[in-house]
Amino acid sequence: VFGSGKNAAIEYDTTQTPDSWLFGVPALSNALIVCEKADMGVDFAHAQQTNPTLFIQSADATDVTQWIGICHDQTNAAFTRGKGIFSFDAGIATAGGIISGINAQTGTTYTPVLGDAGKVVTLDNANPIAVTVPLNAAVAYPIGINIDFFQKGAGKVTFAGDGGVTVSSRGGCLSIADQYVGVTLIKMDTDTWYLVGDLKV
Repeated sequence: VFGSGKNAAIEYDTTQTPDSWLFGVPALSNALIVCEKADMGVDFAHAQQTNPTLFIQSADATDVTQWIGICHDQTNAAFTRGKGIFSFDAGIATAGGIISGINAQTGTTYTPVLGDAGKVVTLDNANPIAVTVPLNAAVAYPIGINIDFFQKGAGKVTFAGDGGVTVSSRGGCLSIADQYVGVTLIKMDTDTWYLVGDLKV
């Protein structure tokens, strides 16, 4: 048993097949936190977890929101994060395809947020909808990120860049062509985006 309490334990278990090392996480937190040795006195303030969860903190102890988490939520394998997005330096091979998250919007204005990266944003309103692409200074998407938009309602969806943001498209068309049509926004440079898909003026 390690630490001042008795909720955490490391043991070599010969009842496993094959024999294995086991780490039992404390029931009060259900968390295992990996950090720099110098940061071990920092309170990373992770909430109590329902399932055993591995948290890996960045080397910046002044910002405790820089972490990734790995667990199984009793239904699916779950990868979570604090600040930033997931970044991979190579392609991802999957056996069952990639499932995109959906952000359902029903208002007449929308400004994409960092969490929309790689997601499908549905836009559902009978009235016209204005999508404003934010400055990098406001929402720092990495270059190359894609966001899909789907016009679910009858309201015409039109894109525009916030002051200083350039949104380029074929023929200068910046509106989704019709209801039940999807388009993709791709970040090409700091404040430069391409809008591709079935568009109209």
